[in-house]
Amino acid sequence: MVSKIGHLTLEAFVQATEEEPKVVKALSTLAGADVSDLVKASRTEGFHKNPLIVLRVELVRERDVRGALNVLLTLDHFRSALLEGADERLDEGNVFHCRFDKQSAYLGAPEPYVKGEAVKFTMKVLTFPFSREAAVEGLKDLAETGSL
Repeated sequence: MVSKIGHLTLEAFVQATEEEPKVVKALSTLAGADVSDLVKASRTEGFHKNPLIVLRVELVRERDVRGALNVLLTLDHFRSALLEGADERLDEGNVFHCRFDKQSAYLGAPEPYVKGEAVKFTMKVLTFPFSREAAVEGLKDLAETGSL
């Protein structure tokens, strides 16, 4: 069974009281490189009609994916999520879901999301042939060895 990472996605909201470049910095911290050229922004409004900007970065090039994983795999809580929570965090399309605290990512020391604002992280696990079990094992291998 062959497993590999197809792409990574980072997504965060910019509240009306926040500065967009600071949220881009948080995304860049998690991506392991400046992603300001890759950010796609869309404007919307919140429940109370407050303006929101949704920032989304999709890393598809293998070099970019590897750079982000090199940063994320240094985080004990991320490795733990892969090792102990892969089955619960993997959806039916073999997409791994995780959230990071936006403020700590901005400050350069990403922590898991507990409360406040989050950066949503998703990672598509490709298996040939398609298999959830192989994807879970691939994520555990990634946490243990740093590669699939």
